[in-house]
Amino acid sequence: MSYSGEQTYRAAVIAAEGVRQQAKAVAFVAYGYVAANLATYQTAIADADVAYFTAVNTAHNALNETTGLA
Repeated sequence: MSYSGEQTYRAAVIAAEGVRQQAKAVAFVAYGYVAANLATYQTAIADADVAYFTAVNTAHNALNETTGLA
């Protein structure tokens, strides 16, 4: 059984992953295998990943747990 804070964290991570997958899908469609769109596609993928990691870190900090890493 998890604490409510852990459930909130889990929900935030799931939501962030959903947003990331949606952003990657939209970027892929916009890319359309056109070489001129490759740089924009790569930037969109990187931005989606950064947004995901930022959301997960924010949720983790709100949970106020330590990772065991110094």
